[in-house]
Amino acid sequence: MNDGLFKIRGLILTISLISSLWVSANCIKKEFIMGWDEHSEPLMYYDVDEGVTGLDIKFVKEVFRQAKCQLTFKSRPWNRVLYEIKQGSVDLTAASSWVKERSQYAYYSEEYRWEQMRIAVRKGEVRRWPLNHLSDIASLDMRLTGLLGAWYGTEFAALNNNP
Repeated sequence: MNDGLFKIRGLILTISLISSLWVSANCIKKEFIMGWDEHSEPLMYYDVDEGVTGLDIKFVKEVFRQAKCQLTFKSRPWNRVLYEIKQGSVDLTAASSWVKERSQYAYYSEEYRWEQMRIAVRKGEVRRWPLNHLSDIASLDMRLTGLLGAWYGTEFAALNNNP
């Protein structure tokens, strides 16, 4: 996983640039729609008391509050969020990795967070899964979960494309 460190590219729109334009030139649209995946806690999730919230949601809400622009949230599976950005029915999202294919239809901000991806196994079963490298997974009877459309790095992509 290239030492497990991934640059996470954020908000599909360059929030800092756009927010400064909105503040000085008013909103360019009546309403902006942010697609979000409710299975991305603590970055994006739904709370009974707060509504749509999380680290990234709070950041985006603050930008739009300062810009005095209306923001609406659409909960969608991650792959659907990406599709709707491509089609234009969603204006932005957060926590999106830069991927060449997506850069054909989306603008990205600079990184606003550094993350490391990890494989987690159930306590007490670590000896069952002798992993030293990501490629070791192929020789084990291991099932992984992941988010459709998510980017886990070049090493994972190469392994994922190998039947």
